[in-house]
Amino acid sequence: MAFVDDYNALVTGPSAEAKREGIQVIIDRAMEWERRSGATFEGDKTVIIHFTRRPDRTSTRPFIIKGEAIAPKETAKILGVIMDSGLRYVQHIGKATTKGLLAAMALKRLRLVSPSTARQLFGATVAPVVNYASNIWMHACGCKGMALMNRIQIIGAQAVTGAFRTVATAVAEAEASIRTVSERFAERPTKFWVNVRTLPETNLISKLNTRQLRRFTSPFSALVFSGLDFDYAFPLLADSQSRTTPSPHADTTSLPSRENFISQTQAE
Repeated sequence: MAFVDDYNALVTGPSAEAKREGIQVIIDRAMEWERRSGATFEGDKTVIIHFTRRPDRTSTRPFIIKGEAIAPKETAKILGVIMDSGLRYVQHIGKATTKGLLAAMALKRLRLVSPSTARQLFGATVAPVVNYASNIWMHACGCKGMALMNRIQIIGAQAVTGAFRTVATAVAEAEASIRTVSERFAERPTKFWVNVRTLPETNLISKLNTRQLRRFTSPFSALVFSGLDFDYAFPLLADSQSRTTPSPHADTTSLPSRENFISQTQAE
């Protein structure tokens, strides 16, 4: 017995109706592959979603898949991330904060746990729940979302130090020696940026250009063009290049100085 993982396809176009033909072609190819391979697609788990924030560009016309009418939905769960049609990630942020609060409250209920152990448990059971795929949705986490995230931080700090509820978030985080939400959110895209910068020239991703868009700015673009922490990124870049075995096809130029590193990044 064998299982086929989820299959995701993306079709772009000026409107939902303009993309309909491309979507139908993908559906037909999938059904043809199903007949040739012997695999079985489950129609009730098939989701179609139109990503747009303009109501005049979306559509509710269903697609026929294996004799069933599959209507486009407002949300779709892709690799654990709840994607909504407007790419605002409200549902996913709510789910992440709920799971983070449950994990933090479970940690707080533990008794006879040393502060060092509680701190390790916070980093192993609470922070990963909140940080999952934060590269994608952290830019949509506004003041309300950050308030919920800070509530998780407060409960986690109370589990580590036994602090009172009235203690300020910054003070509780410092006393518990746990990283802030902003620091954790900034670390992931920074590491991704470093990984892209250290790829060999033969890798196709290394040739992608990062450009600033007026709408739907990704966390990666926002980091590069506004808030890159050079004091944090440069040591990561140096460490990554020092641990990478040079490929005969890769660029073997020496590591730039910190000043050149900053000027080149800002110039891009």
